[in-house]
Amino acid sequence: MRILLFGTVLAIALLFGFNQLTFASCGPAGANTFVCNTNAPNPDPDGLQLLGNDNNLTVNVLPGAAIDTSLQPMLDDDGIELGDGNDMVTVDGGSVIGEDAAMNVRNGNNIITLTNAVIRGITDPAIRGGANQDNLTIENSLITSVDSDVMSLTNGEDIVTVRNSQLIVLTASGGDSAISAGNGADQVFIENSYLQGGTSGSGQPSAISLGNDDDTLTLGTGSELAGIVSNGSIVPGLIRCGNDFDTIVFAMAVPSDQVAEITAEIESKDHAGDSIVINRLFYQWEDCEELIPELTGGFISPVPTLSEWGLIATAGILGFIGFMVIRRRQVTA
Repeated sequence: MRILLFGTVLAIALLFGFNQLTFASCGPAGANTFVCNTNAPNPDPDGLQLLGNDNNLTVNVLPGAAIDTSLQPMLDDDGIELGDGNDMVTVDGGSVIGEDAAMNVRNGNNIITLTNAVIRGITDPAIRGGANQDNLTIENSLITSVDSDVMSLTNGEDIVTVRNSQLIVLTASGGDSAISAGNGADQVFIENSYLQGGTSGSGQPSAISLGNDDDTLTLGTGSELAGIVSNGSIVPGLIRCGNDFDTIVFAMAVPSDQVAEITAEIESKDHAGDSIVINRLFYQWEDCEELIPELTGGFISPVPTLSEWGLIATAGILGFIGFMVIRRRQVTA
């Protein structure tokens, strides 16, 4: 709980810090390599649009560097937009905000590594993948979207690992998920993280949508799934497995004396649609084909309740609004 609260406060502080203290300039730094560093302008309002470059590209956003194409909203640009090569994007201690998507890696076997990062999409997903395989590793980061999925991977056999991070749909404008895996046999692993989808309709919002083909979702310790609805309330988030053979693996640690009991409870549930509470966290799913208990016994630290996560999400939203107001005033001054 304290780790994630610290991450939220740090992320909001980073947003203001980028605006006032650091500079970012993105450009070529060798063959097929692009770097965003801490030189002017602050932050880089152009970003990197390399759609016509289908070479295997490497993009590094260095600590303290920031991209923000929403400073030029009339251009409707992604923060980082790459072509159809096998690309590698690393953001370590940096920020990427896109007026459309923050990152759009399109087709190719892409590798995205986000560590201590702040990533936001304004009118498109924060992270948009394409065909083939995308391999995403997210650690200690805050990834948000305003009017769409946080992460939309479209097609391909994608591998997603999320640890100690928050993926949050900020508004209930549609049927948006924190992770929309799309088609392909995808593997998704979540641990000590908060995923929040959203819906403006009457149905339950989906935190994770696995799409078609044979997918596997592994829920580690401290994985909380939530959603925001049209009145702004935070409610439990749904796992939508979709077509073909989809598997949920419950791989969290539980109190040692409860391993057998919770294992038996998982095995008794209906894979096609049911719910369970583990470590005070609520999980609900639909259209799945298999539930696998792989629980381990051990000491369990207190986890946040849904109401506590609501406070965290609200703090993030208020921080985002304040940041946008201050930035707009500085741009128009």
